[in-house]
Amino acid sequence: MKAARLLLLLFASLPMACGSMQEEAAKDRLQSQVRSVDAAAGSQTVTRGEAAKALSEAERVLSEVLRIPRPGNHPLQSGDAGQPLRRTEAILALKRLFDMASPRFCFTPRFVAYEASRLTVPPGDPSRAALEELIRWQCVAKLGPVAAGERTTLTVDEFGDALGFCLARLADLTHMPSTRWSPYLMDDEDVAESIVSKSKKGSKEE
Repeated sequence: MKAARLLLLLFASLPMACGSMQEEAAKDRLQSQVRSVDAAAGSQTVTRGEAAKALSEAERVLSEVLRIPRPGNHPLQSGDAGQPLRRTEAILALKRLFDMASPRFCFTPRFVAYEASRLTVPPGDPSRAALEELIRWQCVAKLGPVAAGERTTLTVDEFGDALGFCLARLADLTHMPSTRWSPYLMDDEDVAESIVSKSKKGSKEE
């Protein structure tokens, strides 16, 4: 009798187990589809309109957190929003963020050394000087797609990475390094003191 009841319970629970497995399989398929869509979207060329929205939000956050005025309407808000964002426009937009935050910089870091020949923005381009300054201040990766890319445009992922990289660096520059607030210094007071001391003397090339 016990065996019979056990079999009945097993048969009764089988549809529930199958239903649960089907539900999990459906979730896995949906997540896979979402990842595919995200990957496809990230590889698309970012437009001026998309960049303008992201940059305007970044400026709003900087203004509120650092208590500094916003510089007004973003240049990318004018013109055709559906046009691809040019890499040179992205550089000038990042420089605008840099200039906006610079009055709140708390120290001068060691400037990054780089090979000018690796940069793919022509020396005569108006954005070239801005690019080199951003690289020196570690706000743009010196060998990343913004500085050394072969295309004149950026994908959504590339632009998002560049914007996040720049904002992270600006957040770093606008507070004085300390063993209390800087994660990379929390275990090393000597390094913190060294950075603060060097920042008072000015920067040097690495």
